[in-house]
Amino acid sequence: MENFRVFGRGLDLSEEKIDEKALEIMDTLQFPQYKDTLVKDLSGGTVQKTNFGVSLLGDPDILVLDEPYQGMDYASFIAFWDIQFKLRQAGKAIIIVS
Repeated sequence: MENFRVFGRGLDLSEEKIDEKALEIMDTLQFPQYKDTLVKDLSGGTVQKTNFGVSLLGDPDILVLDEPYQGMDYASFIAFWDIQFKLRQAGKAIIIVS
């Protein structure tokens, strides 16, 4: 959660908006149980989910991702593709390097 708050503040989001969006992202990517865990103590896949989640905080129009699903379990991999499909449907541009 701390990573979301740091980056959310950099995007000038309110604390309430940061918490709301962070929990929504964590729920979608299936890792809310790690919200109070230090990144150094997370698995590689959960670190990837954290990085991807933080990238979504500011609702970017263009998103460039370098192997964003590396290390994710299958359910998170599917959730990732569902999210990117919804973003494309919303008119966002996404570049995925794999």
